[in-house]
Amino acid sequence: MQLATTVSKIIADVQQNGDTAALKYTRQFDYSNIKKLAISRWQLRQAYKKATPQLISALKQAAENITKTQTAYVPKNVQVSPARGISITRKFIPIDTIGIYVPGGLAAYPSSVLMAAIPARLANVKNIILCSPPSKSGQVSPAVLAACYLCNIKNVYAIGGAQAIAAMAYGTQTVPKVNKIVGPGSAVVTEAKRQIFGQVNIDVLAGPSEVVVLADETTNLDWAIADLSADAEHSPDTKAVLVTTYNKLVKLPPNLRQVRCRNLKQAIKYINGAAPEHVLVQTTNATSISVQITQAGTVYVGPYTSKSSGDYATGANHILPTGGLAKSFSGVSINTFGRWVEYQTVTKSGLSSIRQTIKTLAKTEGLPAHVISTNIRFSKDHEKD
Repeated sequence: MQLATTVSKIIADVQQNGDTAALKYTRQFDYSNIKKLAISRWQLRQAYKKATPQLISALKQAAENITKTQTAYVPKNVQVSPARGISITRKFIPIDTIGIYVPGGLAAYPSSVLMAAIPARLANVKNIILCSPPSKSGQVSPAVLAACYLCNIKNVYAIGGAQAIAAMAYGTQTVPKVNKIVGPGSAVVTEAKRQIFGQVNIDVLAGPSEVVVLADETTNLDWAIADLSADAEHSPDTKAVLVTTYNKLVKLPPNLRQVRCRNLKQAIKYINGAAPEHVLVQTTNATSISVQITQAGTVYVGPYTSKSSGDYATGANHILPTGGLAKSFSGVSINTFGRWVEYQTVTKSGLSSIRQTIKTLAKTEGLPAHVISTNIRFSKDHEKD
């Protein structure tokens, strides 16, 4: 409750006072005394030029795999004629302006830039802006800025937390108002996204991170613990759980948990009930078991599908639903950055064929004007070709 109240106050302040409030909270929470929010294109270019060849190579390979994956997901427009004289075309329309949030804090996340920006570009989004918190020195992570340059994001702002979400939702003197906000974040960012949903759209409530490793007696426990620990280093709030089907307790670091189940059936039921962000299946017959896990943000199948492989380089997206929302929401993809519009065309003969249906349903619902709006088209005085 206290978190929600604090976030609500920040959002209201930014909505009313714009840049002044955003800069105030940047000083308060990021300990950064920056004077302006916008990052120049020159700064983006310099960050890219100064990045190590290894980083640029890694970003490019990750970007290539993301591009290949998301290209395969490109939505297809559909035209259908359910009856003679009736035609419906369903078209994918890109969102005009989107805002990307890239977290800071314990780490820098250039990979999150790629995960959001590349699908948005492939969806033909016109305007992309990005917010990421500055360090105490006032600098946004150079790796994040280099990724922005690689993805041709020109509108980047040094602002984080709830104040960044509010700035994108309502607009400030510097930060443009967007139609949709995407990207993972802390509990504060997630709460801010929850509160502004409806003012603008959001992708998912993504964060803090969650991971479950499903293990049996054949699992390499060192690998499983390494995967859990990899996710746990994101944040102290991360939920990292080893779900096992054997009796003995496994000695785990204090930030990891263990759940013991009688058998795989019970383990799968537990995982589907929790609907975690990431599930790693590291058992015998991992492929056949993994298809039974249907409530998860993403499922990693087999011992060599390391947690970090999906986080960075396979081409799958790592912006995923958390907090059990994988039961209802999907992760970010090209589909996140558009909406569907149906275009309906009815000829005179087509309207005639459904005229009685319209009349019956409209009368049943007590809406006589609906009947008239169809019947008037068959009146001699109003008929048009």
